[in-house]
Amino acid sequence: MIHRDLKPENILINSEGTVKLTDFGIARSLENTSGVCTTYLGTNTHLSPERILGEEYSFSADIWSLGLVVYELATLVFPYEANTTLLLIDKIISESEPVLQRSNEHSAELCDFLKKCLKKDPKERDTITELCVSECALFYITKYLIYYLILYFITLFRLILGY
Repeated sequence: MIHRDLKPENILINSEGTVKLTDFGIARSLENTSGVCTTYLGTNTHLSPERILGEEYSFSADIWSLGLVVYELATLVFPYEANTTLLLIDKIISESEPVLQRSNEHSAELCDFLKKCLKKDPKERDTITELCVSECALFYITKYLIYYLILYFITLFRLILGY
């Protein structure tokens, strides 16, 4: 199954810390791991480069989107800032991949996880199986995702309420 619209707005977390993915309205089931799609659907900000270029895409397109979501949760900033959709698309295609720098807030494992997700060439991205057995996925993603989702929503609510 390819979700095709992974973004922070489609990830929910309940009071017990359970994370759920929502909005499968444009998801597509593929018969096998070599299946591909060609349609241009989803939110422009989280489209993978191959989808923007109108190329065939598969599961790795969702890996790109996951990388953008995790990057945004870790930094509270979307990596491609643009005033228009055309400028945004141009930046995703022409700029280098977003890189999260190792710091007190970002572990080497998290930085490595994002590096594996955010490769322009879909053939170079790790598969979901490879990502699930990475050190980061086994420990850090759960820790960071919960923490940064909470920070993300606090920031969002403060913006909405004018704090």
